[in-house]
Amino acid sequence: MFAAILTSLLTMLLPLRSQAPADPVPGAVEVRGMAELTPAAAADAAWAEVQLRFRARWLEQARQTARVHLPHWLPQWVWQPAVERWVESKRAQDHLAVVHRDDTRREHDFGTSHQVTLWVAEPESNRVALERQLRGEFRSLAQRLAAKCGGTVLFWLLLAVFVGWVDRLSMGWMTRSLRFTGLLAAVGVPLAAILL
Repeated sequence: MFAAILTSLLTMLLPLRSQAPADPVPGAVEVRGMAELTPAAAADAAWAEVQLRFRARWLEQARQTARVHLPHWLPQWVWQPAVERWVESKRAQDHLAVVHRDDTRREHDFGTSHQVTLWVAEPESNRVALERQLRGEFRSLAQRLAAKCGGTVLFWLLLAVFVGWVDRLSMGWMTRSLRFTGLLAAVGVPLAAILL
């Protein structure tokens, strides 16, 4: 643990000499991972940083797409969790191309530290495919919510008929408890259907 902390401190103090690509690709972004004790851990740290940036970029893209493509009646608290699940399911490694990689190795008193810097770009075809998937996710979400709203209205009608029928059978003996039970079901069932 002490070695990892010392590696991080020394990495911040030492001047960075990462080699930028000689002919940079337009749109390529430099991502530097944390210094680690092994090359594999350094590569994993760089990809973890790429994943964080990829996630933040697509969450922002989803918010912009939602403003344009979602119906105004669909509240944010409904679509936001679905979009976050969609973004979490995407791996940056599947959608980004590494155009350059720089492995930096530093010698310290306690050993060697490794740091990986990646230059990543998002191919246009991948970006277009992800935007298409995102719009499809929004369409599917709107359709599911519309179906749930229609099912809720039908459920309320059937519930009203059932409560009225049971109230007539009981000749008014259970009116209060039936109304209370019907009210709980009328609120609880649609809320559970929308949240699931």
